[in-house]
Amino acid sequence: LPKHFTIYGYARSKMTDAELRDMVSKTLTCRIDKRENCGEKMDQFLQRCFYHSGQYDSQDHFAELDKKLKEHEVGRVSYRLFYLSVPPNMFIDAVRCASSSASSGNGWTRVIVEKPFGRDSESSAALTKALKQYLEEDQIFRIDHYLGKELVENLSVLRFSNLIFEPLWSRQYIRNVQ
Repeated sequence: LPKHFTIYGYARSKMTDAELRDMVSKTLTCRIDKRENCGEKMDQFLQRCFYHSGQYDSQDHFAELDKKLKEHEVGRVSYRLFYLSVPPNMFIDAVRCASSSASSGNGWTRVIVEKPFGRDSESSAALTKALKQYLEEDQIFRIDHYLGKELVENLSVLRFSNLIFEPLWSRQYIRNVQ
């Protein structure tokens, strides 16, 4: 991670910075060179984790978050990445509030929307259209394992049950499936 970074947890539940750090520390594992002091590295990481409680549809709460973020960004270009692991019915409200009240003033702002990104193609397109009211396409990143699950399962069955496709559908000839 960059030398200067801050991670803010944001949710409706009431929690202190210390409680967030304690929760994160229970799942944090050391994956750096074993010769280095992992405990020290994890402590340094945890000291950069903070928490702000607020509603997903509150411009005022996001403005408070923006104020806290600016305290950590003094004198630096701010790059803000909002990772939305919230109920799907809150995506648009959270993006609206983050975009209008907590966007970066001198860097970039991006949003990752975690699954489900709609129930089907039509609802996915509607969600994309709604998000584009507040963000440009290159600011929106989608993670949705669910919508592709059935397709991938069908491709696997088709590949291994068909003698023509089985030798051709491999990593030698296919780089990725989207």
